[in-house]
Amino acid sequence: MIRGCNPWPGALTTSGVGRLTIWRATVVGSGHLNPPGMLGHHEGRVVISAADGAVLPIEVQPENKRRMPWAEYLRGARLAAGARFLRPAFLEP
Repeated sequence: MIRGCNPWPGALTTSGVGRLTIWRATVVGSGHLNPPGMLGHHEGRVVISAADGAVLPIEVQPENKRRMPWAEYLRGARLAAGARFLRPAFLEP
């Protein structure tokens, strides 16, 4: 979905700190790490778990802010392991 929604409209998700657009990411790991959407660690990196493996965002954009690297976003958002990323409510069927 991330590659399919680039360059527009971007892959959207929400967390406890607001909406986030993921512009670039890569798939890491395989197998079941955590429940889908949960923030966790894989080989020393902070990733978002998926149904099979995890997604390592590379470039993200918080709502009403500029694009930034994932590490910079994490420093500002102060999300801890176990935080959840969900589908935005307006995308629910």
